[in-house]
Amino acid sequence: MTEAPPNWSEPDLAAARQVLALIEADRAISAGALTDEQIMVLDGPDLPQVVEMPWLAEHGGEHPSQLGEVALRGLVARGDATVRVSEGEITGVSAVPAITGLMVLRRRSRAVLRVGRATAEDALSAYFYLQPEGQLLEEVVDVNGFHQFTVLGQNLIGPRLADFIDPTGQAGTGQLERLGSLRDFLTLSASLPEMNQAVAVSTISVATSQDDPGLSSTVYAGPHGVYWLRQQEDDPEPPQSEAAVFKFSPIDRDRLARLPLDLLL
Repeated sequence: MTEAPPNWSEPDLAAARQVLALIEADRAISAGALTDEQIMVLDGPDLPQVVEMPWLAEHGGEHPSQLGEVALRGLVARGDATVRVSEGEITGVSAVPAITGLMVLRRRSRAVLRVGRATAEDALSAYFYLQPEGQLLEEVVDVNGFHQFTVLGQNLIGPRLADFIDPTGQAGTGQLERLGSLRDFLTLSASLPEMNQAVAVSTISVATSQDDPGLSSTVYAGPHGVYWLRQQEDDPEPPQSEAAVFKFSPIDRDRLARLPLDLLL
């Protein structure tokens, strides 16, 4: 979870409310898209990011702030941002409310659920920012550094995330159950069809503070069903310990759909 600025201005909060006002009861609503470099320059280059910045990681080199300056010029040219200049230097950046609202919602959440999904075709990361009032901002990051934003109510996150994790709809068809250490499952992954034939592998974690990123678990979805690999509940061992006990078991569609709110709330 990212570190929030200590004080939000009333225009900042109003912009956030304006974005959340887009939410409809029965569907998720697109709230726009930004790129790695645009987010960097709008947040400030020194502010740590919890989300991936894949395009900047590949192309930023030693001076990614220069790419941010180019992105800022584009935002200003389109009328999406304005700059304050003193003695020839940019001293501040202001974006239109639709963009400012997104930046605020990313920073004022009380919990963040991350799902990183890998398939043979691509890799995507979806972040769900739980707002103090209960609404959700979704941010999906692709390998090219595009960040797609969507706002939605709590009632929609379960089915939406279940479709994301289980793209072929196999939840509920698995039967295998196993217990073991992480090392055991790393060894098994080469020979166990439920793992090595998965068409989508998703890593799930929840952060409720900057200092406590929370535990992570993995879901394997494929022709043999959908399986959840996570540490046994109430196991006191650190997850990296050889003594920690992990469970690999099938998960059905209803449990998969309940999973995000069970983890967030």
